Amino acid sequence: HIKNVSGAFLTTFAHVPETYGAAIAGSVRRNVFNQQGGVEFGEANAELFGAMMSFSEAWKAAATVYRTGEQPIFGSKIEYTQGKRHEKAFSAEAFELGTMGNAVDGLGSLLTMGTVNNISATAINTAGNIATLGRIPTRALEFEDTWFKVIGQRMSLYQQAFREAKSRGLRGNDFGEYIANFVYNPPEHALAEADDHARYVTLQTKVDETGRSLQKLRNLPYARFFIPFFKTPYNAFKYAFKERSPLGLLSADLRDTIRTGYRDDATSSQRAAADTAMARLSMGSMTSVLVMMYAAQGRITGGGPE
Repeated sequence: HIKNVSGAFLTTFAHVPETYGAAIAGSVRRNVFNQQGGVEFGEANAELFGAMMSFSEAWKAAATVYRTGEQPIFGSKIEYTQGKRHEKAFSAEAFELGTMGNAVDGLGSLLTMGTVNNISATAINTAGNIATLGRIPTRALEFEDTWFKVIGQRMSLYQQAFREAKSRGLRGNDFGEYIANFVYNPPEHALAEADDHARYVTLQTKVDETGRSLQKLRNLPYARFFIPFFKTPYNAFKYAFKERSPLGLLSADLRDTIRTGYRDDATSSQRAAADTAMARLSMGSMTSVLVMMYAAQGRITGGGPE
């Protein structure tokens, strides 16, 4: 839980300095290459404002998912959920469905035949609650992820609203009113992009074709005991190494994103995507080089005292 909260905090709010970096790339685009569009500095300010405005909403949504499992934004580190809490595996209901009856054939057969009374069902549910600590660990994981997902979603909506208002040439009260209306009733495409961003910062993006091929390893016998989670570590690897290290230059789709964004016929969103990709790649690489330099000088250690 400490790693989950710390990591989600960094990936969610690191988007703000990255947006400032993207705005520098956008400024170079406008002043050197004489191209319109790209990321503006005000977008990062809009993200911060959106985060502050959504704290209360995030707490409410997180509390709801903790109680009921109903997720406002689809996606979970607990895999194979479809927008609601996964089946309670250690419960009388699971015995009746045969999921645990297969593991404990004798008891499972009795339960599926309906010969176990309510007292037995209560005993099984009680044992399940004790064994899983009331399912608090997994419910807390959902609580944490939902809190950050709501923050990330609202940050994206405010950023998109600012960019759209800027592209329309609005100023003063019209500018602020447009952003307020946009966030209150966002267009369908904007909401979809915001949801994607929320899943991105919590490392819950759907795996790509390469990931799906590797994910098949979990189907091997007993593999799930050693690979209980796949999507999150896979996305974490992509987040760190593909998008924020020099290795990203080997990625064909990342190079294509940057190349497309600098074409004369590029759309506003394509230019913004190129600025963002360059900011992530450059800032992540510079951070890595700095850490490596400090490690070589002995100013950063990781092994602990001998």
